[in-house]
Amino acid sequence: MSQKEQNVIIMIQLRLSGIITDMAGKLGGSTAYHGRTGLTLKNNHRGKNPSTAAQVGVRSSFKDASAGWKILTDPQMAAFISAAKARKRTNKVGLSFTGSGAAYYSAVNDTASWFNSAAINSSLPAPITLPITTPPSGLDAQYNGNIDTLVLKNVAGTQTFTLDIPLISAGDCAVLEATPNLSNGVSNPKGKFRPIKYFAAAAAQSAADVLAAYQAEFGDLIVNKKVFVRLRLYKLAGNNVLKQYSGTELSGQVKAI
Repeated sequence: MSQKEQNVIIMIQLRLSGIITDMAGKLGGSTAYHGRTGLTLKNNHRGKNPSTAAQVGVRSSFKDASAGWKILTDPQMAAFISAAKARKRTNKVGLSFTGSGAAYYSAVNDTASWFNSAAINSSLPAPITLPITTPPSGLDAQYNGNIDTLVLKNVAGTQTFTLDIPLISAGDCAVLEATPNLSNGVSNPKGKFRPIKYFAAAAAQSAADVLAAYQAEFGDLIVNKKVFVRLRLYKLAGNNVLKQYSGTELSGQVKAI
């Protein structure tokens, strides 16, 4: 088996029957475990370098969230658990499930921490107070000012990455998220998005140039690869409760003409 083949992560959702009644533990290179969607079997995977700056940062974020969750009051925990139950999610194999209150708390505070980042914080009136201990209101509601007219090009080294940005009203702000250059066969970029550019309240912008922001995070656009983008609009209520509205997810192939 090649190194490339060894690095493929395989996850299988299992349905129990009269023959297979339960599975747990490790066998060879696979692990069986029970999750919120039932029994799952996946192959064990360890990255070539599990201590990159990005991976260390993610683990640190989870550690902070776990510590924050443990010191919430009972009513605060109950509020996040209730909010998590109201949010149906779908896993990679299409099964719906309800996440835990702790996972929702972690996701909310991780998103809020973007606004304290030097990369996107420059135009904010004040940093958000962390940790957020009240579940956000209106998370994932559809924002009706969707981004449009995505242009991705790399013509003999001259690159173009533009898109239209809708009106962002006073008191609001937005973060543009994008993925790295992906294979054209990718249709679900879940887990690949990263914030690349912050937008303060402003009038609608036609063909806003975001190439420099993209290159700073992912490098150059690669011809014939696919890039996904989405805009998230935020309302900051008292610098504590974050309300988030997601615009339509767009994707495009990097053209050479």
